[in-house]
Amino acid sequence: MTSRQLPVAVASLLLCISSFACSDDTQSSEDDETSTSEDSTDTDSTESDSSDSDASDTTPLDTDTDTDTDSTDTAGTCELEFEEAAPGTSSTITIRNERDSAIYIPFTISTCTFEPFAVYDGDVQYLWYDDAYIPKCTEVVEAGCEWGCSDGPTQVIRLEPGAEWEVAWGLYVWAPIELDEACAAESDGCEAGATCWAGREWVEDGPLTAQIRVSEACSFDECECGSDACTLDLDSITAEEWEAEIVELEFDAGFVGDISLTIE
Repeated sequence: MTSRQLPVAVASLLLCISSFACSDDTQSSEDDETSTSEDSTDTDSTESDSSDSDASDTTPLDTDTDTDTDSTDTAGTCELEFEEAAPGTSSTITIRNERDSAIYIPFTISTCTFEPFAVYDGDVQYLWYDDAYIPKCTEVVEAGCEWGCSDGPTQVIRLEPGAEWEVAWGLYVWAPIELDEACAAESDGCEAGATCWAGREWVEDGPLTAQIRVSEACSFDECECGSDACTLDLDSITAEEWEAEIVELEFDAGFVGDISLTIE
């Protein structure tokens, strides 16, 4: 190659390199535009998917809310039915000892209640003694069914032959019922089916049964009281463990007046 031809060759080489660079720049620009277009398409697709997802999520929430409302409506309201006792209406029950020896009548424990004797209507036991603790439904629900028995003091009746002991009979008893789901839901701890006692006025003429515990033996140290008829204080454990026979006597629970229960 001659010295004259060298500049021509160099110029041709430079032109070729320049053409190649321009070609690469053009291709890179086209690739960038394509990538940008694809990214834009993906973004639109994502936003569309997000919108569909939000719409889908809203439906189950509304369904759950409706279900909860229906469940609350089904539970209903706690309604505890009580029958009010007629004011000033009561009778007097007299227990008379017709035996030849002194008798002792230890109070009977009924649930957590110590009463002079237990009262039954068939297989259903009623609580009745005003001085005893009775787990009343309204109080039990308010306490969340957290109540229990205590070993408190009680009494025993002592009757000499021919002696009598009187107690008021208010023509009003407390009957066991089971709490329903509505009452359990309104309490903090009660479960449906828990037992409590609701007030019932006994207005029908018909017999109830008095179950009286009777013993002719003294079961603790001091059994004398200085009179033919009296009550002696003792602890609940001694009262429960006192060996006694059960005497069953029927009486007219609706009778207003004097009701006699005779131990023969």
